[in-house]
Amino acid sequence: MTGVLLTRHRGSDAKPPRILRIAFTALRRMRVGAVVAAVLAVSACSSGSAPRVGQAIGSGPESSAAVPADVARYVLPNLVTIEARHSSGVTTTGSGIRVPIDGIVVTTAHVVGDAAEVWLTLRDGSRRLGSVLGTAPELDVAAVQLPGSTDVAVPVNVGDALAKLKTGDGLFVVCSTVSGPTVTATKVAALSRLVQINQGPAVAILEMNAAIDPPCSGGSLVNTTGDVLGLTTTVAVRPVDDNVTTNSFAIPVPVSRNAVFRIILNR
Repeated sequence: MTGVLLTRHRGSDAKPPRILRIAFTALRRMRVGAVVAAVLAVSACSSGSAPRVGQAIGSGPESSAAVPADVARYVLPNLVTIEARHSSGVTTTGSGIRVPIDGIVVTTAHVVGDAAEVWLTLRDGSRRLGSVLGTAPELDVAAVQLPGSTDVAVPVNVGDALAKLKTGDGLFVVCSTVSGPTVTATKVAALSRLVQINQGPAVAILEMNAAIDPPCSGGSLVNTTGDVLGLTTTVAVRPVDDNVTTNSFAIPVPVSRNAVFRIILNR
């Protein structure tokens, strides 16, 4: 949490970093939720409207790739559809991803930032009224509280996948729209594009060569083994070099994760 995301690599027995332990302690004190470590059964990703492994879904010029098994196992069960109703009467929609802290959903700030109500639809089809814990508009990152959460989110994995990423590598944008989940194939256009988000300070983010639709804002940029590398955003992003692009962007996991830590700890 995109990933904003509290992570532990599959198969690792190492203790979480000190910043994670501090965050977990603060969360317990605030009674926001407890850290969880169990993994959902693989069968969870076949419930509801989840696509079958190997089924091609999504849209865009490179969407013909089938859904990798690890994406179906580790990412699809965590998808959340977000509908934000604003006092102006406008409803904005986006995607989100659950992270292994009970009740926390990570999404983009421009979708939920000033919403009067935020409705969350989970993979099992249940719909709940959430609350915005806080936002980081300069990064387009937000954390939303999912009420009444008793089940366990699949641990979001990163490991060293981001460090191994290269320009031209194939990835997937995974999101949950009001019409259902979508998986769109894309490629890395730039590993560290310096941009400004919402007129904030310059930040280096990931650039992909395929455009994504606004409902996929808050989706996850993942590799073929289901590692979440970034949180997709469709907010206006201005490259510092002023070179106009129609490509899409994603906030790298370390950047978005730290933003979520700050949101939670500052409550």
